[in-house]
This record gives sequence, C-alpha cells and structure tokens, in this order.
Amino acid sequence: MFSQIAISTILLLVWVSSSPYAHAQDYAQVACGGRPNMANGCRPVVTDTVLKTDLYGVRCCSSAPFPHAKKQAQCDVWAIARTPTVTCNTAATYEEALAHCNNLGAERLCTVDELLNKCAKSTGCGLNKKLVWSLPSTASPTQSPVSLPEPLTASPTKAPVVLPGPLTASPTSSPVSLPTIFQSIHALHVQGQNHAQILAVLGLKGIA
Repeated sequence: MFSQIAISTILLLVWVSSSPYAHAQDYAQVACGGRPNMANGCRPVVTDTVLKTDLYGVRCCSSAPFPHAKKQAQCDVWAIARTPTVTCNTAATYEEALAHCNNLGAERLCTVDELLNKCAKSTGCGLNKKLVWSLPSTASPTQSPVSLPEPLTASPTKAPVVLPGPLTASPTSSPVSLPTIFQSIHALHVQGQNHAQILAVLGLKGIA
C-alpha cells in the first residue's frame, strides 16, 4: 500500500509539526533596557522575540512606589533592577526573571513600551544598552506569564487516542487514504510511540 519511505516521511512531518519549538507559549519579548533611541544604545535591535530559555537581563516595574525603585519624569511606573540585598541578574531565563522581580518587591517585568520610553533607564546592573525581559505592552500589570497566541499544534497528551480505523499492509478493495494514515500516525505519535512502535501498531513493520 505505502512504502516504508513514505511512512517515514509522514513520521518526520508529524515530528516537525509537533516540535516544542512550534509552540508560541515558549517565547517572550525582550526590549532595550534604557537607551533604545540613541546612537550608542542597543544594537542591532531594540526589541526581539526569543525563547524563554534564553538568557537576558532583568529590570522590573510597579505601578506604585516601593523601596529602592526609581521613577522617571516621563513615566507613571517605578522601576528597579537591584537592591542592597538583591544583586543584579544579567543572564536569566524568563521564569528566573519573574522570580527576580518578585524578590525585588516589584509587581512585574516592565512592558515593552515602558522600556522603550526609558522608564527603567539607569536602574543599575549595566543594562541600559542591553536587551532585557519584558511583557507585551498590552499586558495587564501582573506577575502571571505572558499571554501569547494559541499553540500552533496540539499539546502532547497521554489520553487514549482512538484510531480512525484498522490499517493493513495487504491490498484491499477499499484502500486506506493517505489522510487517514496521517491521522493514525499523528495519534500514535502524540501517545509517545517511536518510529518502530508506530509501524508495528499499524501493521506496516514488514513493508519494503
């Protein structure tokens, strides 16, 4: 019915489409820490979208004053990067950045707009010319993780998956269509089956 090469190709497509790097919630935004519009500021970009496991500096913001925080005249938030007892964090993951803000007593990360408006400028740690973690400018002041678009593919699940129908390697009067096989392979892949296991379950182990 289908060659092993064809099945292997479909398996590869399923693996790529369900790769963790295809999920939007794995990403967050970074923005220039304090000098976005100056010749000696952040280069070559002042904002970017990166993996949450990447390492960037941390500057935090709050809508109300709190110890050691600074407020710029053009801003309505107070910003901070360190205190006498909490040292700088210049290479944090996104989750570590959220924790750092909490340790500093801040409400949250600064938004992209706040950073580009220089609200966190000169709060320490040498981050004026470097990208730091941020929240989307539309985000509400909260410590919750950034809300990003829905995943591009369904998240893996261990729930039982019902196959579309029995498959057989021998010719039949009603051959199984390619879409049906693709659905079956995808369902088994989501369950955590590897290449050999999927071929065995589908009865295609001996295909040349």
